Amino acid sequence: MKHVRLLSAFVMLATLIPSTSWATKARLSALQGARFLTDSQLVFQNPGQIMRLGNYVTYEFGGTSTTSSPKSEGGIYNGMYGGQVGIYLGHMSADQAIFRTANGFLLEENPVELFYGRDNWAVSLGYSSSDKKTTAEKQQSIVLRYGIDADEWEAWVNAEIIQKADKNNDEYKGAPIITAGGEKHLDGDLYVNGLIKYGTVKNTISGTSTDTDVLGGEIGILNRSIKTDKASIYYGPKFRYAEADVSGKKVSSYDLPFYIGMTYQALSWLEARASVSQNLIIGQSKDETQTPAPANESDTIGNNTTVATGIGIQLDKFQLDATFAGSTTGQFNGTAILANLAIVYGF
Repeated sequence: MKHVRLLSAFVMLATLIPSTSWATKARLSALQGARFLTDSQLVFQNPGQIMRLGNYVTYEFGGTSTTSSPKSEGGIYNGMYGGQVGIYLGHMSADQAIFRTANGFLLEENPVELFYGRDNWAVSLGYSSSDKKTTAEKQQSIVLRYGIDADEWEAWVNAEIIQKADKNNDEYKGAPIITAGGEKHLDGDLYVNGLIKYGTVKNTISGTSTDTDVLGGEIGILNRSIKTDKASIYYGPKFRYAEADVSGKKVSSYDLPFYIGMTYQALSWLEARASVSQNLIIGQSKDETQTPAPANESDTIGNNTTVATGIGIQLDKFQLDATFAGSTTGQFNGTAILANLAIVYGF
């Protein structure tokens, strides 16, 4: 069934994560595995980071459709009411998108998220709701986040409290899903980070219910000790594990990607970025829901060497980020050079 086959894709996605130099999807894409960054996208993991980013507006270029990748979104953060306040438009849950898409349920539409922080902590509340009477479809999403960003460590928790959708007589419940994690700066420019995720999902399709328990976790360490007057290099591994228990049958995977990335200050206003990632030796995926055998046996991780590159252009408090469209193909041409464009302006 479609909702079962796509669970393996969700399991892989569920544990993928990622200065007052605001960052964007483009920067995170170019610098794979760089969880040590403080940026305008990681605030959806640790909202406490808004306290380091100051006052700014951010615009992520993309499509309007809920299925667009990248999707357009943006927001503004400003000091007021004794702290830092923000409103962000268009950010969707990647986990929920996969589960809902598997059975044709309505995705989050026009989501909005409100932020408030003081000192080194912040909290956010996200909301989305739709009611399509012409197609008998509804959906609702409520997400709550809390995080602390201290000088040498971070801690955060995300709670998808309500995630539901209906289509005719079919029903989807994708909550609660709780994710907690943190990062610690050790001696010698070593950074260790990790997270754990647990949740439940229930689909009722044509009168048949399927219960799914989701579990995931990861732990990684990065070394940032290689630095010159213009360049900074990081490298290190991350172990990831994820499983979905589908009515007693498991869809699971584990792997050990290794990351090598760098930034280079080519000019006072131009930063070049690049990274490579690949699984190291161990790792496999297995889907016990598949039939007939040997479809339900395990496979090692397929070839996944990935190079990503990009640039950041900063003029005073205006910043433009982009990735190179040919990073994964090795082909560059005049009609497709830059991708994942984003603009940030600090004030």
